[in-house]
Amino acid sequence: MSSDRKQTHLRQSAKQNPIEGEEQLSLLQTITMEVAAASDLASALEVVLRDVCEKTGWVVGHAWVPNQDGTDLELRSAWYCGDGELEQFRAVSEGLHFKPGVGLPGRVWKSKQPAWVENVTDDPNFPRFGAARTAGLKTGVAIPILHA
Repeated sequence: MSSDRKQTHLRQSAKQNPIEGEEQLSLLQTITMEVAAASDLASALEVVLRDVCEKTGWVVGHAWVPNQDGTDLELRSAWYCGDGELEQFRAVSEGLHFKPGVGLPGRVWKSKQPAWVENVTDDPNFPRFGAARTAGLKTGVAIPILHA
């Protein structure tokens, strides 16, 4: 979705639920300003992950980016709330690379479409299911960021 279309969508949402719409616009403005001030891609990804996770209450945020030769996704940036219980999930995630179609990141990379998995611990295409179960994680969402 283009930036103009996103802002139009957010304005329409604001009309339906003014408080939620104002919060969404505020988040978008904050992220835009912080990303513009970021010195590199890794810093920009950290800002986006932190802001979105803090606003939504999500305890984990990952940014998976294609490697140099474009054959795998690698974990470029991550955000965690409450490191203790997420340590195994963090360690497993940091050690993985995803091929197109494999795992939630690879699935979204291949399809170029967002995906929502209600219970990742029951998903046969979620290689980190054991670590997710140990950490008490259930739902997973992945959103591709595409560029021309």
